[in-house]
Amino acid sequence: MYRKPYPKRLVRLDGPACYHCYGRCVNKERLLGDEEAKDRFVAELRRVADFCGVQVLTFCVMSNHYHILVRVDPRAKEADDKELVRRFRALYGEEKCPYINMDARRVAWVLDSKLDDAKEVRAHLRGRMGDLAGFMKTLKQRYSVWYNGERGRVGTLWAERYKSCVVQDSAAVLRVVGAYIELNPVRAGLAERAEAYRWSGWGAATGGEVSASQRAWARAGIVEMLGEETREGEEGRRFLESYGFLLRVKDDAGRGETGPVSGDGTGSLLERAPALLRGAVVGTRAFVIRWSTCLGRMRTASPLSCRIGASGSELFHARQPNRKRRTPARATTGTQK
Repeated sequence: MYRKPYPKRLVRLDGPACYHCYGRCVNKERLLGDEEAKDRFVAELRRVADFCGVQVLTFCVMSNHYHILVRVDPRAKEADDKELVRRFRALYGEEKCPYINMDARRVAWVLDSKLDDAKEVRAHLRGRMGDLAGFMKTLKQRYSVWYNGERGRVGTLWAERYKSCVVQDSAAVLRVVGAYIELNPVRAGLAERAEAYRWSGWGAATGGEVSASQRAWARAGIVEMLGEETREGEEGRRFLESYGFLLRVKDDAGRGETGPVSGDGTGSLLERAPALLRGAVVGTRAFVIRWSTCLGRMRTASPLSCRIGASGSELFHARQPNRKRRTPARATTGTQK
């Protein structure tokens, strides 16, 4: 019997939700390996996120894979005509969109008219916004077109569809997932500290050699991830510093400095956080059980053995069950014994 290669993704449609998305290059090739390629991927990430109305909380672009932590709000589809034109220009500039064969000036004119085309163009643009799948599809397609055109390559760049898990929209949970993402280059030995790697959210926001606009964009994502406490004043500065301390943890290879997951001194993030990649849902026990109960097909919530926040709440994850592949019966010849 044919088995679908990928389980149905968990998507919340009734309000904002956070997702950890990740994917890898085909054959584990280093198609994101050089500086130009990484810079282009980050640039496309900014453009596509602006167009889709998606908040990028943090990210990390490695040589053969990427991680993105985003907050997606379906209400982004409610953008008015003026906002639709602005988002169109953010993604395409003055070039034509290949799907509707229009440039920004034509889109603005059509939306302002009472033609039947206005409804179709408006529906098309809104349909691509506030949607996780649409965001990831556009990002991967645009980078693939650029890479193949620049490098004289043909064919797919990606090994598979992107993977994602639902992350509880809580500063305490997001900071652990965000820290795991930021520490990828440290684990790989590409940087001594997370802030030294400019193709990540924390690196671009604090230490990387990036433009002022990219630094502001990356910092805005970090602030959104860590919550209201980071927005202003001395308390906000201290909260950002505490997140920076969270990133200075000791990994399996002994690089960096030793540091706890949180102020209560419980455990090393890097020893336990890889389980985040195996989860369909990540959050507190109540959050994970609620999702598991609603969907009914996931394994019982299991702890990641890492505590978050001053209260020491445990972080849990739930996994979708493995479906055993059914193999057809072998054809036999001769006498069976």
